[in-house]
Amino acid sequence: RQPARTRSGPARPAGSQPTGGGRPWVTGVVAAVQGAVLSVLVVTVPAVAAFVATSADPVNAELGWTRAAVVGLVLWLLGHGGAASVAGTTVTLVPLGLTLLVLFTTYASARRSMAPARSAWVAGIVTYTTLVVTAIVLTGPSGPWGAGPAMTSRAVVGGALVGAVGLGAGAPARGSLRELTRRWWEPVPRWVRAACGAGGVLAVTLLGVGGALTVVWVLAGRAPAGDVLTALDLDALGGGVLAVGQLLLLPNLVLWAVAWVAGPGFAVGAGTVYSPSEVLTGPLPALPLLGALPAQVPDVAMWAPVLVVVAGALAGRWLSLALVRERPWHTAAACGT
Repeated sequence: RQPARTRSGPARPAGSQPTGGGRPWVTGVVAAVQGAVLSVLVVTVPAVAAFVATSADPVNAELGWTRAAVVGLVLWLLGHGGAASVAGTTVTLVPLGLTLLVLFTTYASARRSMAPARSAWVAGIVTYTTLVVTAIVLTGPSGPWGAGPAMTSRAVVGGALVGAVGLGAGAPARGSLRELTRRWWEPVPRWVRAACGAGGVLAVTLLGVGGALTVVWVLAGRAPAGDVLTALDLDALGGGVLAVGQLLLLPNLVLWAVAWVAGPGFAVGAGTVYSPSEVLTGPLPALPLLGALPAQVPDVAMWAPVLVVVAGALAGRWLSLALVRERPWHTAAACGT
């Protein structure tokens, strides 16, 4: 007697990719929504929690939890290049730590849920951009909408770029990114690829220098940062939220340090200059991390650009080793590139 037949097909092989039921674009939509919602929750939940913890304060009697959620959305849009309107002041500082977090959530969502198809990638970009536009509308005058058309456009373009990069990096789940892009970079001459590699070595070296200088600034600015923290008089929850916010600005501080070492310096607000040649300070937000900014020009500042020369020498050494078997003009062309 033969056993009864069942309609169940063969087991799905391990590592098979989502296909969206024959419609790959559906997986792109799902991945974009997952990535956006996850990153929004990361910034809005602490804001709502801080409101709940301080809801008994009479100062917050007329505020609702929806206002805290709007604040979280505004911060999320700042990570996409948006702006925030606070008491008549427009804040355009992009917390790069939040941008990296958003890129990671979209990458992880695409890696998990999106099919490696162009239609899925395009659908994901469109969906993510639509969600950014929706957030702009919901935040109203508190967000980029209140800062003008330029900031609104920047937030939309930034959202599209974040979606494109994050989803695009996470999509190739069937192989490494290097293998999937081999057909594009393999025809490129070796000396051009070596020049790009040397540029990467230079960038990583400068970031390392900027990171080391950031540590020096933070240690030297402990007293001003402590004064700001004491003046804020935060409880445990408020201190935790402030710590997370400062971590989101830490990559900005590293890039500012790189700009300082390179010579041009940077500005934090109108009328401020921080460079090895001069320091012009002005009113700054009450953030302890900003207490690490140099208040005056140190004596060794004139030697700061030498570090850029050293970084260039390391990149040049790497380039010479990479092109040791190439023709001499290849090395010269790579340096020019």
